[in-house]
Amino acid sequence: MLDNKKIAGFITSKRKQLGMTQAEIAARLNVSFQAVSKWENGTLPNVEILVELAGLLHTSVDEILQGQEKNSETFSYSKAGVDISFASVVRVMAGLDNLAQAAGRCNRSNEYGREGKVYLIKLKNENLSMLPEIKKAQDSTRKELETRKELNTEASWESGLLEEQSMRRFYRYLFKETEQEIRYPIQDCSRTVYLADLLSNKNDDAEQGVNKSKNAAYILKQPFKSIGRNFRVFDQDTTDILVPYGNGAKIAEQLYSMQDSWFDFGKFREIMGQAKKYTISIYEWQKEKLYQAGLLSAVLDGRAWVLDRKAYDDCFGLTVTEEQAAVNFIL
Repeated sequence: MLDNKKIAGFITSKRKQLGMTQAEIAARLNVSFQAVSKWENGTLPNVEILVELAGLLHTSVDEILQGQEKNSETFSYSKAGVDISFASVVRVMAGLDNLAQAAGRCNRSNEYGREGKVYLIKLKNENLSMLPEIKKAQDSTRKELETRKELNTEASWESGLLEEQSMRRFYRYLFKETEQEIRYPIQDCSRTVYLADLLSNKNDDAEQGVNKSKNAAYILKQPFKSIGRNFRVFDQDTTDILVPYGNGAKIAEQLYSMQDSWFDFGKFREIMGQAKKYTISIYEWQKEKLYQAGLLSAVLDGRAWVLDRKAYDDCFGLTVTEEQAAVNFIL
């Protein structure tokens, strides 16, 4: 609960620390000095003014509403979790970049007085069919571990796994695994064009254009506008699907029942409104694989998509068992 008296005292104190009068505060905020007087006597400023007032008093809205400056200890690295350190760290197999982050939590300042241990483990029957980026990073780490095993002999011993040599090899392996994706392919007039190539001056359209003499006048020939229009930080090619969670199964039954009668758009819109709570978004490649595996159904000519109960877990969400993955080639 806000303490108006405490807030008023804090505003007054900050104003005086800055050597400003109520009239000066009022002039800077374009309000009357009577308004400032009310603030210092227990009346709260409105939200818009509060933000400007905080900036003028070199404080924050939160501190004004608390009526005091925050203790700097509140934002210490230790309390923020940045300085947490463990005697040992266990990390599931992942890319070396993620392993480096985990290892950074192990015996950070030698507070345990001995060498810290970091364990990298491989989960049995782990299914990463829905997380291809993580799987590729894992595979790259495994390749580096195999390389180190071959290189580490009595005559020669590689330095630590997180040293420069290993990291360089890891990223070479990872780049090879993800080369096509990193180049960012798009379809342009029935042909595949790579945005990374366009940025690196591999722009055949510019080099072989009709008006080549005009193009020669420009040093930069990259089509920045086209690249910006096509680039996406996150894939947006997603589809919402109804999952059998909570009332989702009953809503799915309502949609199925509509297939036996004349399509009623009003009823469909009402049902889909109720379904919003029980839908998740999946990428196009996920949708295609689930559909091919018989785990995703198109309802009402594709107006809605319903996930099979076998592919959903109430605790973990969308999931495909190892058996299903093997049978349906989802792995």
